[in-house]
This record gives sequence, C-alpha cells and structure tokens, in this order.
Amino acid sequence: IQEANESLNNIDQKINILRTKEPIKSEDITKVFPIKILDFQRGKYTSQQSYNAMNFVFGDATYLNKEKTINITITDGAGETGSAMVSIIMLALHSNVNKRNAQGFEETGVLNGKRAIFKEEILQGNNKQKLYSIQYITRDRYAISISSKQVDLNELKKFNQHLKLDQLP
Repeated sequence: IQEANESLNNIDQKINILRTKEPIKSEDITKVFPIKILDFQRGKYTSQQSYNAMNFVFGDATYLNKEKTINITITDGAGETGSAMVSIIMLALHSNVNKRNAQGFEETGVLNGKRAIFKEEILQGNNKQKLYSIQYITRDRYAISISSKQVDLNELKKFNQHLKLDQLP
C-alpha cells in the first residue's frame, strides 16, 4: 500500500508541475508527424492551440495506405486543461489492467520502455471489425494515442517507432 501511495504522490507531483507549464505551440506538434511512415502517407492533419480559458494544444493526423487508416493524436499535458486530460491516462497507466471478454481485451504493458495501454475491441454491430489502440505518455507530458480498424497492434507498435517524438520540446 505504501508503494502505491508513493506512486500516486509521484503522479500528483507530475500533474502539479504540468499545470504550471505553458503549452507548446501548435507548430511544435506538427514536427512529430512525418509526411510518410512506412507505406502510409499522411492524409488529414490538424493541430489546434486553444488560447481561451482551456489553453491546451493537440495534434491529430490520419495516415493512409490503400484501404488501411491509422489515426494518431498527441495532447500536450501542460496547463490546467492539458494536465487534467493527461492525468486520466497517467492514472490508468499506474494500474495493472488485464481485461478480457468476448468483445476483446484491454491490458497494460510496455512499449519502447514506457507503460502503455493496449486495446482490441470488436465494434458493436459488426463482429468482424475490430478497433485496435495504444495509449501512452512520453516525457511525462505528452499523451499519445494510436488507433486503427484495419491495422493490428503489432503493426501499430512498428508504426509508433517512426513518430518523431524527439521533436517535442
């Protein structure tokens, strides 16, 4: 119990630090998304910086390869809103999850040395189509979400290695 409390305190400290930071500029997130990853071409891309009371930044890109699509969202955890959004994922990553049922699974594991949440779920109303997703935090600040209906978890893991996360400040 003491170890769990220390870990939660550590998360709380990280969130408090993020609250005080300024979000990055939307053009900084743009650098993370290359034009091409493996055989996938970047299609739709959005980066948004909200200057109102919410004050947060995110980037969203869709990569296409024939009939396959991969969606990626990166959220900056800086500021009040960003830290609140990222804190949910941080807490989920703190848990050891291993859920399995007829609709798929959700489990925590490791991706490139970082804790991650892996999901595979059958979409409602279509027993043949699945949604695969990976979520993790990098640099104790940025929430990364990668998902696809056509690309399985193993392929998403390979795809993830080609994001230019070192471009994030």
